[in-house]
Amino acid sequence: MKEREADRARQAQIEQSMQAQAKALKEAEQKATDEAKARKVAEEEIARNKAQADLLAKKAEEERRQRELEATNILNGRGSLAIVTDPPGAAIAIKNFAPCVSPTTLKELRLGHYNVDISMPGYDSLSVEVEIKENAVADPGVLKLVRQTGSAEIATEPAGSAFEVRPATPHITLGASEVKSGKTPATVTDLPTGDYVVTFKRDGWPDHSENLTVERGKAAHVAWKYFGGSVTITSIPSAARVTRNGEVLGETPLTLNDQQPGDVSYTLDLQGFISTTLDGKIEAEKTLTLSANLGSEDRIVPLRELDEKPVQIKMVKPVLGYDLTRTGGNALISFIVDRDGTPKDIKVESTSDSDFGRRCVEAVMQWRFRPGSIKGVPVKTRVSLPIKL
Repeated sequence: MKEREADRARQAQIEQSMQAQAKALKEAEQKATDEAKARKVAEEEIARNKAQADLLAKKAEEERRQRELEATNILNGRGSLAIVTDPPGAAIAIKNFAPCVSPTTLKELRLGHYNVDISMPGYDSLSVEVEIKENAVADPGVLKLVRQTGSAEIATEPAGSAFEVRPATPHITLGASEVKSGKTPATVTDLPTGDYVVTFKRDGWPDHSENLTVERGKAAHVAWKYFGGSVTITSIPSAARVTRNGEVLGETPLTLNDQQPGDVSYTLDLQGFISTTLDGKIEAEKTLTLSANLGSEDRIVPLRELDEKPVQIKMVKPVLGYDLTRTGGNALISFIVDRDGTPKDIKVESTSDSDFGRRCVEAVMQWRFRPGSIKGVPVKTRVSLPIKL
């Protein structure tokens, strides 16, 4: 039994040893298999890397040759560039080239990319990139420049005056009318930048102009104040109609405000009284006072008070008979020269013969005069004239 147990122990030991050897062999085989796979993967990776390296090298060589070709083309190839702007006349600047003005065509340009800077007073600057290709004309099309604009605030004192805005220089265009107009106060928008002339217009006043400069995105201001004066007109008696250049202004006493400075002349008319003219000069921010004593239409004004004495414009000689023609005569005739220039109230003050005096009166009745006047207004006046034949 001891021998059988020893045999079983040895048999078990032998089996364990065989199992260990089989396990070790299997592990060795698996390791060899794994190492073979690893070697294969490594070899494949090396092959791929080599192929990729060869491909990159080939591509790099091709790129090098392409760059050399392009460099040769750039050095030797030439092209053209056409620039057209709206509006024309813009300055064109390209690095390493002399400045020029649109529209223009630049020839014999080396191939490559260029930055073109375009500028013009009153317009936003513009920059474009163009590519010059061999034996070709690079044309970016019509380059439209954006006009710079601003606004103008226009006012007068008093308000309500008409105004016109005109360009001071011919290169500024406002559209079909070329004039902006309106009533103060007003804001005129979308004005192209530049210099303008603003003309203010008011009835009865001379036009006044102011200069104005409009800047990009800003509001320019211009204002004008009418410095007027006042005039007060009175008369004795009152309620006389006051006119100026045919326009009825009112009745005395009359005060006119905000009047244009300068020389003025007013005519006063009242039924039953002689028209009177008042002259004066209105000064800015001052009051002119004018007054008149109206004379009655029936008043006979002495010659010494006249500004202009009567002037004879038609004369008829007395018609004498045979005896008076042979003997002659003399007479002193007095009469009133009426406002229409006709003789009235003819009297014989003295005469050498009554018949001679009567014939002189008949002749004087046909005479005509330019009447005497005071400040241009005709008046009645009495004159005396000697007649001797």
